[in-house]
Amino acid sequence: MFGSRWDTGFYVSIAEEGYQYDGVELPSVAFFPLLPLLMRTLTPLVGDSLLAGVLISNAALLLATILFYKLVTAGWGQQMADRTIWYFLIFPAAFFGSAIYTESLFLLGAIGALYFARRGYWEVAALLGMATAMTRFI
Repeated sequence: MFGSRWDTGFYVSIAEEGYQYDGVELPSVAFFPLLPLLMRTLTPLVGDSLLAGVLISNAALLLATILFYKLVTAGWGQQMADRTIWYFLIFPAAFFGSAIYTESLFLLGAIGALYFARRGYWEVAALLGMATAMTRFI
């Protein structure tokens, strides 16, 4: 399955077994908790943690793209937003947004925080900022 390489194994392992560290192998404690927590929550509904990760990453990428479009439209107009989203999605590394990595959740949290802060919803922006901090070092 696409996106089931590299760090994905750690996220799946954390979602299924929790954090493990025996002092010898690569520690799973280096990975931030939001993605494995969401995967663990969704897995009983879809039956597979790998599928849960793919669904979460792609849903987060879709929502981040929508909020990014709205944010750019509000500041620079529809034509600029159309081009921005096009470039955002065809960027060579954009495929990482569909993989079981934290990239799409990070983007959703960061873009969402900016979008809701701009609209004056400070509590929502703060919650999204906190969620973003649960994805990776910022």
